[in-house]
Amino acid sequence: TVYEENPATKNAANDQVVSFKTTVDGKEVTRYILAPAGYDKPYVSTAMAQYCNQFQYWTIYNVSPENYRFRVDDVVKTWTATVNYKTVTRYILLPAGYDQSRLDTIIADDSGASLGGYYGVSTMTPTLKAANDKILYFDTKVDNMTVRYYVLVPDNYDEAKFNDIEASYTGTYGYYKIYNTEPRKLTSLDIIEKWTKIIDNKAVTRYVLVPANGNDTQTIASIKNKDLSNQVSAYYNVTAIEPVKIANTDQVYKWYNTTAGSVRYMLIPQNYNVVKRNDALAADVGAYNYYYMYSGRPAIKADGDTVTDLTHPTYGRVYMLLPKDYDSNKMNQGFAGIDVTA
Repeated sequence: TVYEENPATKNAANDQVVSFKTTVDGKEVTRYILAPAGYDKPYVSTAMAQYCNQFQYWTIYNVSPENYRFRVDDVVKTWTATVNYKTVTRYILLPAGYDQSRLDTIIADDSGASLGGYYGVSTMTPTLKAANDKILYFDTKVDNMTVRYYVLVPDNYDEAKFNDIEASYTGTYGYYKIYNTEPRKLTSLDIIEKWTKIIDNKAVTRYVLVPANGNDTQTIASIKNKDLSNQVSAYYNVTAIEPVKIANTDQVYKWYNTTAGSVRYMLIPQNYNVVKRNDALAADVGAYNYYYMYSGRPAIKADGDTVTDLTHPTYGRVYMLLPKDYDSNKMNQGFAGIDVTA
């Protein structure tokens, strides 16, 4: 149900109120939806869309937006997901030429496929997928009864992800716990500390709720340092964020992508694979460098260029783009894995 005023009466103490903006008679107004703890977000998105009589691109709904396309060539995709142990049909409105990989990620996240069974919430004790898995749990009130929920997590689980799940079901946040979503203060004097952590080469903001009289800088620093001690980066991935070194001998390779208009980074080990690095670099900038080795045949950049294929003792068959009247010494340096400019 959509309310014109913030509903003061809740069905349960951990119910949540979701607000959104809409236009009525040419004026922007705020409307409210009362939702239970751990509510299904597409359910709320659907209520908003039906109230506003407008559906948005890239938003999951529980009803079809078929009759609310912006253009005749817009696309509606569907899949099934499990919500409260029941199978529901999901819908999403997409523009023509949509990004399939982005859609695949959304579907996997919503259906649970991307989690591999981990971080799912159940009232039944889950089955371990691996010997070192963990089963975590939390209790909350449902219809005045205490219900225990179980969450299956891998051995190296993200503590903040579990805390987010617990808070979404219980409706409350705890002091000195790490979250990926900004917690609600328990009192107006509470403090929210935050920092950025690199997880899978993405910057994630972490939050900790601190009581006003417990702002112990040493305690907060200890929590932060422990969380940052296991940042996750991956070799040969191209990112717009400077990666965290896995080993002290690692290198961060850096260049400027003129198309993206930003500095790009790649984490590489001490004895890195030159060809693998060059392939990733070429894929990012859309161009090949002279005197660099590649695993595939590079495209000609100018008239008179030549491509030679060589057999490298470490990398096997490699290809090198050479300019007209190329320098044999530079070619040999490139073959040795040395970065050479034309």
